[in-house]
Amino acid sequence: MLPEGLSLWFGSKEVIPNSTLSLGELPKTIESNEGVIFYSEQITTKSATLETLIKLKELGVDSNRILLITAICSNKGLNEIAKLFPNQVIYTSCIDEEDEKTQLLVPGIGTPLSRLSTIFQDKN
Repeated sequence: MLPEGLSLWFGSKEVIPNSTLSLGELPKTIESNEGVIFYSEQITTKSATLETLIKLKELGVDSNRILLITAICSNKGLNEIAKLFPNQVIYTSCIDEEDEKTQLLVPGIGTPLSRLSTIFQDKN
């Protein structure tokens, strides 16, 4: 897993200051009373989002405990998730078409990770 959702988390940490950040891998266990906020830069058929949702389910985390936030996604990527996780809540800013050959979003905004600042400074 890449840290593509890091910029999204950084923006929300003031609202959820007691949260634990898991970057690059999932924790070995997740308590049954904990929720998960999953930040992903974009959802396409080739993104790792579906794989991560499957791993979370294997850890015993059902869809009703996962809030998935993404900058942009494709219809096809959303449909792939809906096949296995029909009740998954997903927040996104835009849904674009996905080119079948390249699996890139059209018109898309490019790779969101490269468009966001990767220099983080703590305000504390």
